[in-house]
Amino acid sequence: MITIIVEDGSIVANANSYISLADARDRAEFLGVTLSSDDDTASAQLVQAAYYNDSMYSDCFQGSIVDSSQKMQWPRNGVYIYDNPFPNDSIPQQVIDAQVFTAGAIEGGTKLYPNDNGRSVASETVGSISRSYFNNGKTGTDVTITSTENAIKPVLDNCSGKYSYSVYS
Repeated sequence: MITIIVEDGSIVANANSYISLADARDRAEFLGVTLSSDDDTASAQLVQAAYYNDSMYSDCFQGSIVDSSQKMQWPRNGVYIYDNPFPNDSIPQQVIDAQVFTAGAIEGGTKLYPNDNGRSVASETVGSISRSYFNNGKTGTDVTITSTENAIKPVLDNCSGKYSYSVYS
C-alpha cells in the first residue's frame, strides 16, 4: 500500500503528491475524471502522475524550486499565473488538476512508460524478412494527454512545444 504524502508548499519531507486521495476524488468528480475505485490503486496512480508530470515538465515550469533539497518540482519561486505573481509557499491548482487528469488517464489505460513504438504491424514475412505497418499516425512519440496539457499550461514558461509529452494508450 502506498502512502500519499502531500506537498502543500511547505517543502514536506518525502512528499510524493500534490493532493490527497480524498481531495483527488472530489476534484476528479468536479473535473469529470474517473479514478480507480480501489484506494491503493488510485493512490499509486496519483503518485505516478505527480512523478511523471514533474519529470516531463521540469524544464518548462516557470521559475525555480524554492529549496534544493525539495523532492518535487513545486513549490517554486518566480511564478506568474495570468500575469499575477503566485506565492512560493503554495501549489497552483493547475498543477494539482494536471496530476488528477494524468491519474485518470492512467486509470483509463494510458501507459506512461510503454514497451512498444506505437506502430501496428499490417503484414509480416519471415523468409527474406519483410514487415509493413498500418498507417495509424503513430510514431511511438505522439500520444498526448490533452487535459493534462491544458491544465498545466498557465504554469509553463515558453517551451516551444517541449511540454508535449509522449504516452501510449
